[in-house]
Amino acid sequence: MPRGRKPAGEQALSNAERQARYRVRHVMDPVTVITRTRRPADRRSRPQRWRDAVNELLALQAGYAELDFPHLKLRARESPRIV
Repeated sequence: MPRGRKPAGEQALSNAERQARYRVRHVMDPVTVITRTRRPADRRSRPQRWRDAVNELLALQAGYAELDFPHLKLRARESPRIV
């Protein structure tokens, strides 16, 4: 019982011809290298980062309180504040 496909030509391809056909079928575009820069590591301790974040939020809250938004001032008075 014969195995595999019948040759397309009169005789079977040599290994070099088979490899050449395979490479032509599987040609890939050259891969572009993406260089990504890493963000510098934050060397502060977790409690220090937390304090800094809270201070920044308090500063933002104070800045927003100075803006003139009458419809938001009522809501801000009703909401709990961090002091």
